[in-house]
Amino acid sequence: MIRTISYTVSPTQILPASIQPAGLQGEHNVTELVFTLASALAAEIEGWTGQGQTALCRIDGVDGAGSYYASDFLPIERGEIRFPLPAALTSAGGVCRLHLTVSRLRGADEAQIFYSYPVLLRLSHAVSGEQAA
Repeated sequence: MIRTISYTVSPTQILPASIQPAGLQGEHNVTELVFTLASALAAEIEGWTGQGQTALCRIDGVDGAGSYYASDFLPIERGEIRFPLPAALTSAGGVCRLHLTVSRLRGADEAQIFYSYPVLLRLSHAVSGEQAA
């Protein structure tokens, strides 16, 4: 990773809330988003494991062209969820709008219990060909 953008996530907000510069159009896994769960939210999620349940996290949202994206499931490690931005999200450039989604899995039943406020990322258009000279 070349750059990291860190967020603090609670049920009532996500900080920073402003658009963050996230690199260049078309980059793959160069920028990593790190979501740190507020202590009350982290404690609630951790409490499920003692009840035979599992927390599943993923990133849902749209890229700069408005195409929908859903990541694979991501682990929670020490209250953090890490997500490297794939080319599938950066290739359109512009502004991506993403949400952290946390679901609770009990047996075969999955229930979404948390959908974060949006993360807004600006991807600069890559300069190519004669424009770069």
